[in-house]
Amino acid sequence: MAAEPAPGFTSADLFGIAAADKFIAQSSSSTVNNTYFPVLKANGDFSCEAGPLDVTTNYTNEFLYCGSDIKTDLGALATAYGTITNAIHIDNLTLVLSNTSQPTLSITGHQHAVYLHTTGAEITYNWAAVLPTSHGGVGIPALGTNYTFTAAAIPTGVTCVTDITLTMTSTHTDVPGSDGNHFAGTSTNGLLTASVSGIGLYSEITVGSEWTEDDNDTSDSNTAFDTWSLTAHRYILRT
Repeated sequence: MAAEPAPGFTSADLFGIAAADKFIAQSSSSTVNNTYFPVLKANGDFSCEAGPLDVTTNYTNEFLYCGSDIKTDLGALATAYGTITNAIHIDNLTLVLSNTSQPTLSITGHQHAVYLHTTGAEITYNWAAVLPTSHGGVGIPALGTNYTFTAAAIPTGVTCVTDITLTMTSTHTDVPGSDGNHFAGTSTNGLLTASVSGIGLYSEITVGSEWTEDDNDTSDSNTAFDTWSLTAHRYILRT
């Protein structure tokens, strides 16, 4: 009998950030989207079709961090979010900090087959100021005075932060040219969203003045710790 074929276990570094084994790729995918324009006859039958138009490849990548200073190691992903990285336009970047795991970084991006997004031509945003300095590994770091989700210090306090998810996005608009293929794109409205959760009393949590709180939730229990969560956002100016 033939031997079972060996499965391939790999995860590509699509965005070129895994230098020095600091960002370890956990999963990766790329999806090609083809756009067609069909023409139907009067009776609804197919007549002809134009395309493919604006062939776009969408990329996703997830990493675990194994360094000691995630702010520095993110480099342009933090200081120039939205730039072209490894020939891919950055669309969404999510950083998860937790008291039970290494930091997780998720990135999505895209690129076109015609009139590619190019380095130096894109609007970028600097969100490095809200990232923790000299942080790596498990735990919730100090996030700085302009980013305050604070509680009384443990063990004297009864409230603590257990998870923070930071998501950086912008509104990206692509437009077709005269031939129907991609012609140009631009990004506006740099937005940073934070989802924060913890145990203890929500009333002890202070949301920094730089942030607008969207919602909050508390859960009381007679069998476990009380828990809380909140979401907030702030706008980042272009660089």
